[in-house]
Amino acid sequence: MKVFTKKHDLVIKTCNHGHTESSHPNCFLVNGQPRWYREASKCYFDIEASGLALDIGIMYSWCLKPRDGKMVKRVITQKELMDSNIQDKEVARELINELCKYDILVTHYGQRYDIPAIRTVALYWNLDFPVYGTIYNVDTWNIAKSKLRIHSNRLESIMMHLGYTGKTSLEPRVWRRAASGDKAALSRILYHNEKDVVVLEQIHKRLEKFSRVNKTSI
Repeated sequence: MKVFTKKHDLVIKTCNHGHTESSHPNCFLVNGQPRWYREASKCYFDIEASGLALDIGIMYSWCLKPRDGKMVKRVITQKELMDSNIQDKEVARELINELCKYDILVTHYGQRYDIPAIRTVALYWNLDFPVYGTIYNVDTWNIAKSKLRIHSNRLESIMMHLGYTGKTSLEPRVWRRAASGDKAALSRILYHNEKDVVVLEQIHKRLEKFSRVNKTSI
């Protein structure tokens, strides 16, 4: 985990009030954001699962994209899905390993769904999950809720309002077929997952300057 502040840099300059950044951090904001946020490594990610409750449902896929970087993705296999001793265990393990490479995870409604869902799966399989205060979360749903006034704060609604395209919809039958390990259905879910992350990055880059980032732990 990277150290967010470099103490030796904080004492070089003073603000108009004669204070250092460590004592007057608000005077050193750039585009409304503090130094720790600007220097932190960031990734965009999203998961897809068979239901909202992960003590019952199964995590099917995840996609993760470093800011301005290359997408990393994983979908459950038919063999894993049909094996009650494996199922989404390795899918979750690989995702957690990727998440731990970053300081900030950017999500849409992830504070209420994706992150608790992954933690739920991790606890079921006795996997290590980042403890409080080690990785932070920025949620574009929260930004939209507080800074915009649109008919819905869903990712698709924000996407259309900002003039982007790419997010896809899935028919209910795709989810039904995926439950039996249908490869084509799982592939469709992964594609849908990937497009969500691409749109998420676009939206976050447009909205981040309107909201001050706080250190909200995952």
